[in-house]
Amino acid sequence: MTGTIAEKLGFSVIVPVYNSRRTIAACIESIRAQHFRDFEIIIVDDGSTDGCTDQFAGSTDLILLAKANDGPASARNFGARSARGDYLFFIDSDDLAPSWALSCFAEALARADRPAIICGNFVEFGDVAPILEYRPPSIVQYRDYLEAAAAGLYAAGGMVAVRRDIFVAAGGFNESMKVAEDHDLMLRLGEQPGFMHIVAPPTYAKRDHPGSISKSLALWFDGSRALLAHWQSGRYGESDRARTITRGMVAMHLRAAIIALGRNHMPKRSIDLYLRAFMLNARIGRLRFLLGAPVIIGLGLVSAWGQR
Repeated sequence: MTGTIAEKLGFSVIVPVYNSRRTIAACIESIRAQHFRDFEIIIVDDGSTDGCTDQFAGSTDLILLAKANDGPASARNFGARSARGDYLFFIDSDDLAPSWALSCFAEALARADRPAIICGNFVEFGDVAPILEYRPPSIVQYRDYLEAAAAGLYAAGGMVAVRRDIFVAAGGFNESMKVAEDHDLMLRLGEQPGFMHIVAPPTYAKRDHPGSISKSLALWFDGSRALLAHWQSGRYGESDRARTITRGMVAMHLRAAIIALGRNHMPKRSIDLYLRAFMLNARIGRLRFLLGAPVIIGLGLVSAWGQR
């Protein structure tokens, strides 16, 4: 890191942590190894009980904060309030940042006039960290996130760095959402000018494991209902363009949740979402889904009954 406490930095890397003793050290080491050095590290211990952040006590190259447990959205917002970086980069404590990640973000910034969002790309891994190769960044510039989304790009989570003033003005993450809060933020920022997409190399390594909070179907159900309610209330923009693009994005998220819930023996929640999203999918012509989803839900019911 560079600078005194009064200086503004290029990036604030914010790491929410909850009982991550097994993975947090590797995550922080990946951030410390960044080639681009104009950044700070902020760890937010969200009420951990396993002492996972004790190893960082007294460290001079990072900021360690602690708060009562209230979920990742709350922890990220808590860290953002102490951030000095012009851009905020959020990385979960079980994931990794390749050493060139911030360099690629900085390269994107050099090609644009203070874009609202820089979006990288990710690879998934299991227990063994992936071997990644660097290549000169390939970067595409868009008018805003909605233009990129209309072209098929779905950005969220550790893929993005967000300009801090825009993040603050938007109110940060919705702390009532435990899943899909990152999608909600991106949709609320959809028309903010300037969106840069780093097509390659990968800038984020996401650990895929069953204990992830994002794998909780019950929380996915709650998050999906919230996305739909926010779209219906006009929270994702009121222009015809914003309404049309975000409608398709919310519908896509809901379709995935409906199918997952139906296949995993949660028919009541699946049917609830299906009915709530029926008109949304009908208006964009998803008739195949509307006809096929009840069959999938029914098969899930038969399977659940057969396992009793």
